[in-house]
Amino acid sequence: SKSVVLISCIMLMISSCVVKNERPALMPSPSSVEFGKGAFTFSHETVISVEDRQQQEIAEQFAWLFACPAGFVPKVFMNAEDADVVLRCDQTMEPESYRIEVERKKISISASGPAGFFYAFQTLRQTLPEEIASSGHMDGQLWTVPVMVVHDVPRFAHRCLKVDINEHYIPLDELMAFVEYMSMLKLNHLHLFGYGLYSDDDFD
Repeated sequence: SKSVVLISCIMLMISSCVVKNERPALMPSPSSVEFGKGAFTFSHETVISVEDRQQQEIAEQFAWLFACPAGFVPKVFMNAEDADVVLRCDQTMEPESYRIEVERKKISISASGPAGFFYAFQTLRQTLPEEIASSGHMDGQLWTVPVMVVHDVPRFAHRCLKVDINEHYIPLDELMAFVEYMSMLKLNHLHLFGYGLYSDDDFD
């Protein structure tokens, strides 16, 4: 179906972002990125430190990506000492912008609000091995992201995908898959033509 083809195309775009965890071609291209030597490895001992509930929800969403393929979920704690991944709010940064500093033993993420932190985790997700999207356990896989410094500021405030379901109905689960892949590519608006084909309860 057309919806399956569209999902496949988006997945191909995303999978092509990763080149064996060596200098991934991030999509969309960040404002600036510098790669270093080595990598940070996520494990069952990884602790993510957040400052508030909004950060916690975003970090936990990222952490649960590891559940099926890795068999563990990084822990998320409020203001944890000696954490491996640290989120810090910086109100001087522009809306939706973020900064990631990946070292071999630590990751620091700065943003002015939830959108920036969410997009920062989408960038980290792109640099993980593509097996992170697997629904089965991947034995022996190292869950690494390259040492790098990424600073990103959106070039456009409105970044959309248009989907017309009047001529070709898309099941709700496939539509939700679209939304997930959109978020990975940092698109922030869905223009849905034929919204009335779904009920309001479908989006609760």
